[in-house]
Amino acid sequence: MAELILEERIQGQIDQVNGVLELRGGEIATAQKHTAIRKWADALVDINKRLHDKIQGLGMSGGGRGGGHTFDAGDFGDADDMDFM
Repeated sequence: MAELILEERIQGQIDQVNGVLELRGGEIATAQKHTAIRKWADALVDINKRLHDKIQGLGMSGGGRGGGHTFDAGDFGDADDMDFM
């Protein structure tokens, strides 16, 4: 990061005390996009974990496909559980 700042490829400064990069100007919009993508990715990881836990809770240990349980929308909670932001 320091090299990119020195080469003026990004506009910002490093706050070494707090361990953060402070961006200026157009870099802020890019950082906001990255933050939104990170939140979305975290939400997907959470959904994956909840789905995995739900399947494990059903005791599906047949080892094969098509194990005897059919899923419906109620198995995974309300639509409100799927909010990403």
